[in-house]
Amino acid sequence: MSDRSVTFTFQPGATADAQRNALDEIRAWKGVVSASFLKPGARNPSIARIGYVVVSSDVDVDEVAAQLAALHTIETASVPAARYLAKRR
Repeated sequence: MSDRSVTFTFQPGATADAQRNALDEIRAWKGVVSASFLKPGARNPSIARIGYVVVSSDVDVDEVAAQLAALHTIETASVPAARYLAKRR
């Protein structure tokens, strides 16, 4: 089974310390494989607030998204749509 992910955006007012603390907390959750910024060091403030969480296949990815959304430092959290390779004819 493969790992799945959840993307999220920090609140615009979340400090760098609050963001790091949230990532540390998220990494400690059961079934979380990794949690990080999508583009570490991004200069665009909107991009710099985006993160992702990779969860193991035995975890309900929708529950992780709900847990993320419940954190006061998180503005939004969602499960990206599944992607499939298209067969060439």
